Amino acid sequence: MLARRYPDANHDDPEVAHLPTVAIDQGRIWIWSMNGRPVAQLWTTLARYGAVRIGGVYTPPEFRGNGYASALATAVSADQLSRSSVDVIMLNTQASNAMTNNLYRRHGFESIFDTMAVWLQPPYGA
Repeated sequence: MLARRYPDANHDDPEVAHLPTVAIDQGRIWIWSMNGRPVAQLWTTLARYGAVRIGGVYTPPEFRGNGYASALATAVSADQLSRSSVDVIMLNTQASNAMTNNLYRRHGFESIFDTMAVWLQPPYGA
């Protein structure tokens, strides 16, 4: 596995410009490469209270359907669980994405709970 910072991955917002570099320096960005080309990526959080969260799982369209992202998630999960400070791996998916949910279940993940994001706005005219 290879973690690399790509020079054109800069952000204009100074509040977040350093975050990719910090994540790479902490070893939290994972890239699966085949024949020298990145085919899948994900990031992990730092371990907190025995848990690591996987997020940002992505495969470029031309490489989808080959199992690269699920292989990467499985490998990273095993790596993280081998650490004494990690007992749990968390991964969020969209409830409506049956394909992804079934895929992660086949790799040992189980659904624990559902969440809902709610944005509250003041009433019109208030």
